[in-house]
Amino acid sequence: MQIFWIICFIIAVVFIGLEVRALLSTRDRSVVKIVKMVLYLAVSVFTLYLPVFFLQNNTFTALAADLINVMRVISLDAGYLDNKEFISQHIGTGLFYRLYMAALGLLHLLMPLLSIMAIYSIFFMLFSHIRVLFINLQVGRPVFIFNTADDRAVQLASDIQKKVSRGALIFAGIRDKSDRGDADLLNGTIIHPDSIGNIRINRIGNRDIYYFLLSEDEDANIKEALDLIGSEAEKNIESQRHIHIFVAAESNEADSLIDSCVKGEVDVHIIRSGEVAVHRLLEEHPLYEAAEGNIISVLVFGLDAIGEAFVRAASWCGQGSRCRLKINVVGIGIADKISDFRFQYPGYADSDCLELNFYDCGSNQEAFDTVLKCCKDTTYAVITQGTDMQNTETAIRLRRELLKQDDSYSRIPQIYVYIRSREQADVVNSLKTSEGDPRRRISYRLESFGCAEDIFTYDSIMASESERLGINVYLECASLLCDGEPDIAENLIYYNMLEVNKRSNAAYAMHIRTKLAELGLDYTRDTEAKEADFASRLTDEMLEVLMREEHNRWKMFMISDGWTGADMEELQAFKASGLSIEQYFCPMLKMHPCICPYEELKIRSEYLGAVDAAIYDRGLILKIPDILHDRMGVTGVRYKIIEKGGN
Repeated sequence: MQIFWIICFIIAVVFIGLEVRALLSTRDRSVVKIVKMVLYLAVSVFTLYLPVFFLQNNTFTALAADLINVMRVISLDAGYLDNKEFISQHIGTGLFYRLYMAALGLLHLLMPLLSIMAIYSIFFMLFSHIRVLFINLQVGRPVFIFNTADDRAVQLASDIQKKVSRGALIFAGIRDKSDRGDADLLNGTIIHPDSIGNIRINRIGNRDIYYFLLSEDEDANIKEALDLIGSEAEKNIESQRHIHIFVAAESNEADSLIDSCVKGEVDVHIIRSGEVAVHRLLEEHPLYEAAEGNIISVLVFGLDAIGEAFVRAASWCGQGSRCRLKINVVGIGIADKISDFRFQYPGYADSDCLELNFYDCGSNQEAFDTVLKCCKDTTYAVITQGTDMQNTETAIRLRRELLKQDDSYSRIPQIYVYIRSREQADVVNSLKTSEGDPRRRISYRLESFGCAEDIFTYDSIMASESERLGINVYLECASLLCDGEPDIAENLIYYNMLEVNKRSNAAYAMHIRTKLAELGLDYTRDTEAKEADFASRLTDEMLEVLMREEHNRWKMFMISDGWTGADMEELQAFKASGLSIEQYFCPMLKMHPCICPYEELKIRSEYLGAVDAAIYDRGLILKIPDILHDRMGVTGVRYKIIEKGGN
């Protein structure tokens, strides 16, 4: 009969091994996993005790007694040494006996602990579901669901809680206390063990549901976004959109994956934290304000993800009619990154409205020497390469080197430093010289950008004014193509179809300040400010200048987004293939015929039988007051046009 004991022992060891593997696995931390682990141990206990009861009773009585004994082990009622003598009589007191008793002792210890964990997890899950059910019964209450509880998500949730009254916060897929971070500190937060796609929120009344996919795993974010889009797009959602999905994804491929979906009335936003940081910087400190003479010379120190995002944004933000834009990128060991950049964005090489130079350096000293030799006309400098401390040290060193070269201090650029932590950002912003010369004091100041506490906020992510102004731009553009007023609901659906739609219109909105500056104007939210006369400043000559400027801006924006121009043969080819979902451009191949010199626009439009693209440029410039005044009353973002430098 000893062979029977050996077989039972081997089976128990196998299940204990499965238990250990499940315990070490980090992929699944659900209630199902804990219950599965309890079952593994229960089978092990049942198997080890089976010979004991089988030899003492008949078959059916032995099975029943063994099941009862498993329950006694779970409840700590079964004694570990109760059957010690019986076991030793049948298998001896050698090594096998010691291994057998050790396995029994381990199971007597682990079974109650895991059972308590399983019960706790089940009650935790039920409690979370009950709280979600309570939310479902509250009419019109907005719901914000996060797929992670890391610092970025908690920061955004905290800001949402301050800005939105009665909003419900749910952190989904949080199964361990270690995953909760600081989420528990937020009042009324629901920590839910289910994944974000398994949480069921009913749309009762006029309710908005916001999904935030912000985990560090970009692939997981995109997959969850596609699943959510698919499940929500199938539902018949009447009236206006109520589903909003925000996806953290840095790669350009995310656009293609999201755009390939039929979104219906689901509103999707891709969040690129580096891009958000750069756009906030350029909104607060436009490039035209740094212009000197007829050149805006921008220095980018480093070509990491943030440096690349800045180069791409600056290439269209700095497009003006009276200044030439020059961007110098200086970095240590960036040769491979330069090659990748040129491969991804080939249109920069052919641009006639931007000078883009790269300098690969072998050391910090060589980099500083390059700046002093090749970038002496710098008017706007951005430091992105390295850690927070390295960026700070580089900025201080660069500032000192530039000050040594110019005693008049008139050409020292404002230096912006990419800093992630709030503590280091406060240090950087406080760095000032003690000298009395006001010109030197201004040029000696550093400013930080990119702090997570500034990026992951309600205003940056959910209520970005450039994006909301972009909606005004899109609707005014739609009004150019129809008699009367456009159908707003229908146009918002089209606006959401392609990510490039949203980014392109937001880019136009960001550039309005530059266009107004050409006319000596600006805009403000101050309701008491005196409105300037836009029409009187916009002469026919200036309108033509701004149209050319706008085309160059749009062209550089498209190039910075990875688009390329298409010649006539290519246009005909992809039109015939059915790849193009629009009249004359192909989002799948990122090809557009209007990425061309301004003088060719009319010829190409006639060839394609399309509306002259310059009409859009002209019409939107004339509609700048309507865009800023929110003529259609959709976004609630309203500005007054004022004299530049006025209040």
